Amino acid sequence: MVSAECLRLGLADEVRYSILPILIGDGIPFFEKLDRDIALHLAEVKAYKSGMVELCYEVRGRQSRQITAIPPAPLRGQRRSP
Repeated sequence: MVSAECLRLGLADEVRYSILPILIGDGIPFFEKLDRDIALHLAEVKAYKSGMVELCYEVRGRQSRQITAIPPAPLRGQRRSP
């Protein structure tokens, strides 16, 4: 699953769940087996009239990865600013 891989690599900064008020007796796991625990902080809860609840968790202890942006090439006739 893509979401588990993003958590493993430290690329996810939040996780959102939408919970529907339906019991199905069987289901699909949220994530494949993770190689470590991921600490989450509940940042937001939204409840809807339908009974659905949306939960937003921030990933704690996420190691920030610095990404260097490459400036866009100048348009024809323009010079690159220093």
